[in-house]
Amino acid sequence: MNKSVKNVDTFIQDRKVKKQTELIRLWTRRLILISLNAIVLGLVYILMNEPNSRSESSVVEGNYYLSKQAVLTSAQLNDERLSMFLYVEDIHDNLINDPLIKSSTIKIVNNRKFNIKIVEKKVVGIVQNIEIDPSLLLEDGTLVKLNADLLHKTLSMPIIYDFNETSDLVNIGQAMAQLDNEILVIISEIHLRDKRFNETYLIIHMQDGNRVFIPVSALKALKNYYIMMQEYPMTNICIYIDGADTNPYQAECIE
Repeated sequence: MNKSVKNVDTFIQDRKVKKQTELIRLWTRRLILISLNAIVLGLVYILMNEPNSRSESSVVEGNYYLSKQAVLTSAQLNDERLSMFLYVEDIHDNLINDPLIKSSTIKIVNNRKFNIKIVEKKVVGIVQNIEIDPSLLLEDGTLVKLNADLLHKTLSMPIIYDFNETSDLVNIGQAMAQLDNEILVIISEIHLRDKRFNETYLIIHMQDGNRVFIPVSALKALKNYYIMMQEYPMTNICIYIDGADTNPYQAECIE
């Protein structure tokens, strides 16, 4: 009888020990998980609040019209909470969605630093009329609303009046993209003269006071404007160019 009672006590005691051991193991696992979570959250907090943020340490090249901060904003690298989970492909897609950016190359140096090189689209003029807010005309005919950040870098660009149709602006943008900046900056204004025979004719006011009457399809002829003016050293005259392969000539100004 005593032996039977002793066996029961031993069983109960062993069961208590086993249960205590299981509880210790359970709480040990829980404490480890809690500690790991705390460490991860702590690291995330440090990364998100580190003074040397991605926007400060990242390098941006190739930008002229866009500021560094504007490029990083387009790339979504200014928001540390979002940028921690971005891949290079995501950053590239974000950048290409900016109408001023033609292409981009991204290199990850480390978690805190990106090297970003962009190619901007060429700005060929400022479109201004009553139906469209003042906008930059890009090389592909895209319009980008003009803001204070862009204004001071585009003041020398020609102002384009009278055009409302997208197709006209696309044609003008693509044609003017063939001109170097040294020619673009000596163009003051561009006006619509008329349309005939599926061609759009322009009156271009130059900074030197001359006016050039020219179809959109022949705009690339203005590449030789300085050479052209050696034959016509006077100012405030009208030059006519009938086509890309025709010689310019001076004539009476008829608008």
